[in-house]
Amino acid sequence: MKKIFHSYIKKYQFFPKSAIYDNYAKQRISEFNRHDATLYLIVKTPKIKIVPSSFKVVDNFCIQGQFSINDELIDIVFNAAKVQFDDPNVKKHFKTLDKLTSYCMDQWSLPKSDTISNAEKYANATQIDLEKSSEHYIHINCALGYSLKGGNKGGEIILSPYQLISYFDMDCIHKLEILYIGRSNDDTWKRIYNHNKWGLIAEHHKPQDDLIVYFLELDKSFIKITQNNNTTLLHRDESELSIKDATKATESALITYFIRKKLFNIEHVGGDIKTTKVVCDVLRPAGYNKIAVELYLDGLFGMLGSESVKSSGYHKIEYEL
Repeated sequence: MKKIFHSYIKKYQFFPKSAIYDNYAKQRISEFNRHDATLYLIVKTPKIKIVPSSFKVVDNFCIQGQFSINDELIDIVFNAAKVQFDDPNVKKHFKTLDKLTSYCMDQWSLPKSDTISNAEKYANATQIDLEKSSEHYIHINCALGYSLKGGNKGGEIILSPYQLISYFDMDCIHKLEILYIGRSNDDTWKRIYNHNKWGLIAEHHKPQDDLIVYFLELDKSFIKITQNNNTTLLHRDESELSIKDATKATESALITYFIRKKLFNIEHVGGDIKTTKVVCDVLRPAGYNKIAVELYLDGLFGMLGSESVKSSGYHKIEYEL
């Protein structure tokens, strides 16, 4: 009989390290990145910087600007109306993007507004706030946002380059290298915020690189395979292992697979997964004889690798126990 511990990533979220500590960090803390996500990755990538002075409002509710990556300038364009429309709270009230833009721009009274299109109104009423913008974020005083807020403050769009790349599939990511793999039994955001590895990572961190933190929610199950009269029977159950033990098992498999040098991760590096505590104390006593972990994260930010493992959008990790 084959009994397999199987896990995969059900949902993920990521932030640049700077977003864990900046003035907007509290707005990003959620039930997901505190308690649902029990695994996390610290990933290195070439730094992507916003060039605020390059940004301007152009046709069709779009914003145009540039990113800087290793001193190379990358031209980008994105639709600010789509950013507003894809907010779930906005979609509750507007069935289409056109209905949103028509409703919002009808509230603006501008010179000659009766003779210009809604897109032209938007271009006249929307501004890039250069004083608040930086290499980390672009601040847009968005006419649609202010209309949705009834003319009150809070209509700004504040976006990092990583949000824009992920949201609009901008092909600007050169490499995503996993540096550290960890887990949390309680508050993952707090664990990251107070992480004892930041100092060591900073010692090896180059100014031209950025650090991104991934929060990963795990789904786990066991698969039992038996043979009966030349028939293969497969039984799957999601309830046997606790999420705490499943997270430990998944972490050990990921570290064994991705990390080959003892630098940031020490435990599970360079050893035999069969001798790890979670295998000896939990998996083997419960009858498991194999681990199978799938790391598949959709989108450009799912193309992960490490110093030892080639980048890919899908990693299947299997170990016989």
